[in-house]
Amino acid sequence: MAMGEKPQLALISPAASARMAVAESLLNLGAADILGTLDRVKLSANWMAAVNHPGEGAGLYEAVKAIGMELCPQLKISIPVGKDSTSMKASWKDRESGEAKSVTAPMSVIITAVTVVEDVRNTWTPQLRRVEDVGETILLYVDLAEGKKAMGGSALAQSLGQLGNDSSTRAASSWPTTTSPTVVS
Repeated sequence: MAMGEKPQLALISPAASARMAVAESLLNLGAADILGTLDRVKLSANWMAAVNHPGEGAGLYEAVKAIGMELCPQLKISIPVGKDSTSMKASWKDRESGEAKSVTAPMSVIITAVTVVEDVRNTWTPQLRRVEDVGETILLYVDLAEGKKAMGGSALAQSLGQLGNDSSTRAASSWPTTTSPTVVS
């Protein structure tokens, strides 16, 4: 089981946010000794949006279409289960000023990917260990973006007080076809 989420990216592109959540969940499965092919992976989608807030219902539609009608069918992955929370807005009146206030959460989806693991003892772990303890450690760099360094909606942009405007996903027609990661020595 692995999870993926990219809610901050939904402020730029709800569709990109949903695609990135699916990608993150699948990449998080990548180190496991999974049985069979990718089509054996099943996803659960937990959707959250304030659908009555301007633009949020349309954003939810874009996100659902991006993964439910485009990405997942191309990957032959199904989303047989999910849940939704469509009232992600809180409103109140300030006690001192009497002013009406509200906060609206951005559209988000939490993806949970599940599949059968052949042998959990063969799962890679993210630790770097000393040669004396376990032998040689290998660090892989997999450039899935093929050099594109879009930082919109990233933790770095957020830490700098920015949002950005370039999301880090692209059309399926330009997805990478490389299958060989680079070994970093």
